[in-house]
Amino acid sequence: MGARGDRHSIRARRDRAAEGGRLASRAGRRDVSLEYYMHCRRMDLALLAQTTGFARWRIRRHFRPAVHARLPDRVLARYGEALGIDAATLRILVEQP
Repeated sequence: MGARGDRHSIRARRDRAAEGGRLASRAGRRDVSLEYYMHCRRMDLALLAQTTGFARWRIRRHFRPAVHARLPDRVLARYGEALGIDAATLRILVEQP
């Protein structure tokens, strides 16, 4: 497979991951806003952890809706800065990709 096919498969995997995060949120298993935007910005867990300074286990914990709902504004501001979006957007669940 050539370079174009490899890029295509990586892009397809990331798109599937973002869609999977959105569907998991609708099922109540995950918080879509944080996981969805992480995948949309072409980040993985390790890169988001490095950018925000949070541990990977802590970010995975923040994916859970009950934990995400209690996050303070300063934590959401760090995520917003790393993802290039405003912190208020992270409070809103995404219905459409």
